[in-house]
Amino acid sequence: MSLIKKPEELPIKKTVLGGIYGQPSLGKSTLALSMPRPLLLDTDGGLHRVQAEYRTDSVPVTSYDDILSVLKEDLSNYDTIVIDTLGKLVDFMCEKAASENPKLLQGDGTFSQKGWGVVKNYFKQLVKDLDRLDKNLIFVAHEKEERQGDEKYIRPDVSGSSGKDIIKELDFLGYMEVVGKKRSITFMPSSKVYAKNSLGLDNYVEIPILQKGDKNTFLTDYVLKPTIERRKNEFKVNLNYEEVLAKAKEIIEKEGITEESKKKLRELPKINDSQLRIKGMIDDASKPKA
Repeated sequence: MSLIKKPEELPIKKTVLGGIYGQPSLGKSTLALSMPRPLLLDTDGGLHRVQAEYRTDSVPVTSYDDILSVLKEDLSNYDTIVIDTLGKLVDFMCEKAASENPKLLQGDGTFSQKGWGVVKNYFKQLVKDLDRLDKNLIFVAHEKEERQGDEKYIRPDVSGSSGKDIIKELDFLGYMEVVGKKRSITFMPSSKVYAKNSLGLDNYVEIPILQKGDKNTFLTDYVLKPTIERRKNEFKVNLNYEEVLAKAKEIIEKEGITEESKKKLRELPKINDSQLRIKGMIDDASKPKA
């Protein structure tokens, strides 16, 4: 069987990797559990803070080895893994790295640059493992405030230098806050707030308050479903793009470069830079043969 895949044979990715952080008691955990069929890896003992009707299956995590053990279990009943909190997860990764190689610790007990590199690799491997299992992955984090002079900056509360590296791996990172009496989440990065939006989400969204009996589906409805639909549409566009270029190649090979063939080429659908690519085909075909 050939390893070469045609565009129409490539799978459409149906999972996302994201993070939520913000002020205390805003319902970050409940929001994370609004993804489809979630399993909570509870690194911070926080499930009791989730309203009873919105709780889900969970794993009390006391070390990074607990998470590695979970990945070996049958997770077919779950579409999403929620890790709450990200900061505690990184702490567990640090403990594991230090126990396996004490030389990663400096004289003052802090991690060396090499140590943070090990933690970064742990994180990347975790993401790969869950991607291989075809699971969504959502992180919940507390916020921390940093100051430079009179300026205040808000970041996810993650130890050491790992925060920025982790954000690079995410499809989205949303900051939750209260404006007036309304909860909101922003995916728009700014000089004051860390955020990320590579899924084409609205920059700023109000989060509805769940009433008794409401289904907890905000991230499923607002993030996951539109993302999958957008990816399908992009796939169709790319597929049509390849079909246009294939048709152009066929016309040139059969008819050469004539006024009639140029007319047919101009009449092909214009998708992205297809006409520019076709012009390049015409120029190449028009060059004298060596």
